[in-house]
Amino acid sequence: SIVLLFDASNSMSGKKMKNAKIAVNEFISELDLKSNEIALIVFYDCDDIKIVQPFTTEEYKISSKIDSIQPTGETPISAAIDFSKYYIDQNANGMTKKIILFTDGEETCPFKATYSGTDDVDVSIVGFDIHKDSSQEKKLIELAKKVNGNYFNAEDASTPDALASSLRQAYVGLNIKNNFDAAMVWVNKGNALFNQDKFEKAIEAYDEAIKLYDKAMELNTNSEDFDDATIFVFKGNCYDAQDNSDEALNMYKKASELDSKWEYMYQWYLNYKAK
Repeated sequence: SIVLLFDASNSMSGKKMKNAKIAVNEFISELDLKSNEIALIVFYDCDDIKIVQPFTTEEYKISSKIDSIQPTGETPISAAIDFSKYYIDQNANGMTKKIILFTDGEETCPFKATYSGTDDVDVSIVGFDIHKDSSQEKKLIELAKKVNGNYFNAEDASTPDALASSLRQAYVGLNIKNNFDAAMVWVNKGNALFNQDKFEKAIEAYDEAIKLYDKAMELNTNSEDFDDATIFVFKGNCYDAQDNSDEALNMYKKASELDSKWEYMYQWYLNYKAK
């Protein structure tokens, strides 16, 4: 059960709102709604938080509501999370409960959370068009900690790609201790796409896996049975399948530098395939 919290505060106007709608629709289109239900809650102003679409398993119901969203007022992040917790606690049918919020700003509507409710809901806050290490980001990270949630940075708003990617990561349920598990989800998705000859999409999935793996290493978590060298081999296989031997060779070289067990593949490709 997913509650998608859509920021419709005034700062989301213009191209940012257009790209947000594209990203959200793309994210929703990728969900298997046979096993997921999704609700859309929009915050327009401090006292204007609305359930735009109750839980549904029909994509068109969500998409049709997204198109009509227009930015208006302030940014009630805490109140919106509190509101959503109550809604998901009272209405969710899924075994797993998620709140995915994205916002381009910090809290501008002071609010003290009053609803404790369920403690099994996963909260993810996505900073859309928020500079890394900025005061805005630090405040959102702190807020995520207060609600025992996660923070993702969707980088700039020049295209919808970064936001769509962050929404996917939030859907995976990326907790610090599960970074490697989340990476494996993307590896498996990449492998499935490779087997369908969707090589560009597979490369994108492997790139997501590498990001998650690198994040886990930054946080000093460990995995005994997983390494990112293998992902570079998979990327190399994609490039090879596209007859892009230069990029394939680069990927195999990177893999061999990360783990010497792949040196044989790099050397074989260098001597026999790349020529």
